[in-house]
Amino acid sequence: MWQTDWTLSRGSSPRPVSAAIDDAAYVGTIPQHYHHGIGPFLFEPFARYTAERMRALAPARTLETACGTGIVTRRLRDALPAGALLVATDLNPPMLNVARATMPGADRVEWAQADMCNLRFADHQFDAVVCQFGLMFVRDKRAAICEARRVLRPGGRLLLSTWAPLERNPIVGVAHYAIAEVFPEDPPRYLRRVPFGHGDPEALTALLIETGFSDVEVDLVERAATSPSARELAVGLIEGYPLIEEKNAVVLGVSPDSEKSHAKFGQKYGLPFTLLSDPDKTLANAYGVWGLKNNYGKEYMGIIRSSFLVGADGLIKKAYRGVRVDGHVDAILEDAKALL
Repeated sequence: MWQTDWTLSRGSSPRPVSAAIDDAAYVGTIPQHYHHGIGPFLFEPFARYTAERMRALAPARTLETACGTGIVTRRLRDALPAGALLVATDLNPPMLNVARATMPGADRVEWAQADMCNLRFADHQFDAVVCQFGLMFVRDKRAAICEARRVLRPGGRLLLSTWAPLERNPIVGVAHYAIAEVFPEDPPRYLRRVPFGHGDPEALTALLIETGFSDVEVDLVERAATSPSARELAVGLIEGYPLIEEKNAVVLGVSPDSEKSHAKFGQKYGLPFTLLSDPDKTLANAYGVWGLKNNYGKEYMGIIRSSFLVGADGLIKKAYRGVRVDGHVDAILEDAKALL
């Protein structure tokens, strides 16, 4: 029954759910950039639209799959009747953590980690299922649709959204082509392949009918979008999707400064990568970057600014010591291309 199943879902150690493929693995710093960088631009305008559609239906029990960082969840909670049940699920705990932390009234939502291809709910539990911009990320889309139908009561509604192709989303297209110029021989294809690769209305309609849905309606929805700044959007488009991960590359910054100091520094400058704290200088000594420095004749111990290019085998392929900022990023990119 519902209560037994839900108690399991809310327990302190729920059954672990793993991502089927990296396309759905939104972990590390991705959730924060996803929420703050691309959230206001790509998701918020359509979240309002989705919520208004749900307001008209006024379902008593709603399940949201692939809720991400809760941008749609927030709007749904405001639009649904006060006593209505809203269960928000996502495959990735880091996304759910951001959703809980940033959503006012998060306690009015039931949260659960769940794979939309293998939901942990009994049959016919919900009046409505909402999936805004989530279907594109799962390998078995048919299984995801079948699961949505299974948990819906007879006559229940599925509200599903996908992006149209990049050609209809030119701002995202700019990011796609700009990244391709960095890797001209083998550019990342993530944006075209995944989030903006499944917007064919005929294919979606056929999939829904094949899985048992009827009265299928497809609407092309266009909304104006704004971002607090061009920089925030640009960083979000790069770091809010696993684009670099598709090239099997990760950027890490390390220093002896505290975690609190790193957090403030990263937030101040909008750094789109992870900063690691090495207070006991274990890494600094291992990489030989803690040494004697000289500043206007005064000698002292400190960090010798350096970068290291590490291969997939864990071995250092190239060391850059005494780094100067100008031209350094371009030099690393050129060397990294040979490894990717």
